[in-house]
Amino acid sequence: MSEEKIRALGERVYSTLARSAADVARMPRMSDGDFDRLVETRGLDRLESAYAQGKGVICVTGHIGNWELLAAYSVRRGYPVSALAQTIYDKRLDRLLVSIRESSGIENIRRDANPARFVRALRRGRLLGILMDQDTKVSGVFAAFPGRPAYTPLGPASLALATGAPVIAMAAFWREDGGYLVEVRDPINAERTGDRDADL
Repeated sequence: MSEEKIRALGERVYSTLARSAADVARMPRMSDGDFDRLVETRGLDRLESAYAQGKGVICVTGHIGNWELLAAYSVRRGYPVSALAQTIYDKRLDRLLVSIRESSGIENIRRDANPARFVRALRRGRLLGILMDQDTKVSGVFAAFPGRPAYTPLGPASLALATGAPVIAMAAFWREDGGYLVEVRDPINAERTGDRDADL
C-alpha cells in the first residue's frame, strides 16, 4: 500500500473506533426504540434456535464493528449475556467500561477467572461472548485466516466439548448510514469422536 492509502485507512480505523466509543458511552441511556432504530439484524433466528437447545450459547466475535453494542443489543433482545473481558491497562478506563457493561445488563467475567465460571454461565443458559482475535497466552492452534496462519484460541471449542453448548459467530458491523448490522452465522455443534485433539 502507498503511504497515502495507509494514512487514509488509519484515519478510518480511528474514526470508526471513536464513533463506536461514543455509542458505547450512551448505551446505558438508550431505549429499546433507540436500539431498534440503530440496529438491523440478519440471521437472528439462528441464535434463537441455538438458544432453544437449553445449553447456553458460545458467541464468538472479534474486534470488528462494535462488539460492546453487540452484547448490549443481545440483552435488549431478552438474552442473558456474560462477556469474557480482558482487564484494560488503565484502571480508570477499566472501571468505566465494566460499569457501562453492567448497567447494560451484561455480566463481566475476567478472562483470567477460573474456567468453571465460564461453564457455570453456560449451564445457567447464558450467552457467553468471547473475542477470539487476540494473540493471547492460552492454548491454541494455527488456523488459516484468510490464507495466513493465525494463532486461534481453543477456549471456545473446549467449552463446547465440555458443555455441549453450540458456538455461533456474530458481529455488529458499522453501516454507512450510521447504524449497525448485527449478523449471526450458522451454529457449530461440537462433535466428539474420542480424539480430543482432533475434535478441538
